[in-house]
Amino acid sequence: MEELPFPQNKNSSYADNISAAKDAAFSAASESAVLRKNVASMVYQKAAGAGTWEQLHFEMVAEIERSGRVSLVDFSDVLGVDLYHIEKEGRHIVCSNPGLMLVNGEIISELYWDGIGEEINEKLQESSQMSLAEIAAQLHVGSELVMSVLEPRLGTIVRLTHSFQIVLMN
Repeated sequence: MEELPFPQNKNSSYADNISAAKDAAFSAASESAVLRKNVASMVYQKAAGAGTWEQLHFEMVAEIERSGRVSLVDFSDVLGVDLYHIEKEGRHIVCSNPGLMLVNGEIISELYWDGIGEEINEKLQESSQMSLAEIAAQLHVGSELVMSVLEPRLGTIVRLTHSFQIVLMN
């Protein structure tokens, strides 16, 4: 006879054995849920040594402020934290800050785009013409995104005169 995967008392009734099995399964499921929660909480603690999700949030925000554009995959690799948790925190950070956007697994700030606008302005001083496709390729983003973030900066950060132009053809 095959052994059952739950506690069984040979002197008990079938109903008692079923009840014991349910209790064991519920206990295992509860322990498993608590264990998963504890493991998730400890993932960051063990890998980065920081200890809290607040610290993870702080480190991510500090890096975004420092560089303006960060890859969530790179965060995961550097901090040794599962990408799922990094993406979850990244979405939280972007939702709470209107000056940030999440694009193709990267968090990009408005200040980053301001800096890109200034670089474009400098390049226009040198060559007087740039293509949108060229800009998008250099930044590794789509042309539509480049256009949507440059358009509000035209005339302010990106100062176009009659002799300068951005070619909008791909």
